[in-house]
Amino acid sequence: MTDYQRLDTISAEEIEQNALDDSDNQPIHLDLKGIDLSGANLREVNLEGANLEGANLNQTNLRGANLDDPNLEGAHFDGANLVDANLRGSSLIGADLSGSYLDCADLRGANLDGAYLLGTNWEVAIIDETTNMEYIIDEDNY
Repeated sequence: MTDYQRLDTISAEEIEQNALDDSDNQPIHLDLKGIDLSGANLREVNLEGANLEGANLNQTNLRGANLDDPNLEGAHFDGANLVDANLRGSSLIGADLSGSYLDCADLRGANLDGAYLLGTNWEVAIIDETTNMEYIIDEDNY
């Protein structure tokens, strides 16, 4: 059984509880492509390297989460809390981050090509020359 098939049989509440119960909080490395975790409390969860392509993470609490080097292409984060999240090296190509909170989120090395950032609070996000923001869609170019 693949990780995706296994996840398909458990609820968002079980995923959330497992993440909170993991004292070592080791990386999950799961294939969660297209999963709906909207509204879940995934505070400080470790999803390092996970495939969350096209996932619905609207209104999800990912405060302090480790999303280092995952595939987040086309994922939906409308209204999500990503404050203090580690998004280093993440692929956010075409992701919808509209209305999300990215204060103090680490976006160094992230690829935001074509990402929607309308109404996103990210004034104090951590970016550098390795952050690709060439074709973002925000209030300045919408």
